[in-house]
Amino acid sequence: MSCDSYPIPKIVIPNGFQFSCDAESFKSAISGIFYAKANNDVRPFLNHINFSINFHQMKLYTSDGHRLAKDIIQLENSVDDLNGILPFKLAEMLLQAQPDGNLGFFFDVSHFYWSAEGTVYGTNFLIKVFFGI
Repeated sequence: MSCDSYPIPKIVIPNGFQFSCDAESFKSAISGIFYAKANNDVRPFLNHINFSINFHQMKLYTSDGHRLAKDIIQLENSVDDLNGILPFKLAEMLLQAQPDGNLGFFFDVSHFYWSAEGTVYGTNFLIKVFFGI
């Protein structure tokens, strides 16, 4: 089979990130709330980290339906009034990669990316709208 059947996706890195923060702060916050995450729950909204950003602060929440964990991170720059979900797989990749310095996050209609030390990591959104919430 030709390699053209599996093209390398083109990632367009924006001029500015939706938000960025110190890698150590982010890794510490994610590690601190991972204990309460759901593992392959049938309720897809429990399989992600919920975040909200206001006034250069990011609030992270995760729950398995019984426990709720929360942490707050100071951001270096951000847009205000941003709410969304961070897929667990992307957060796990971030913890495994052990980046240093500054992390930049951006997303488009169907992908969520983070960038550190010249490398871009990404994941597809599996679902865009959670019904019945």
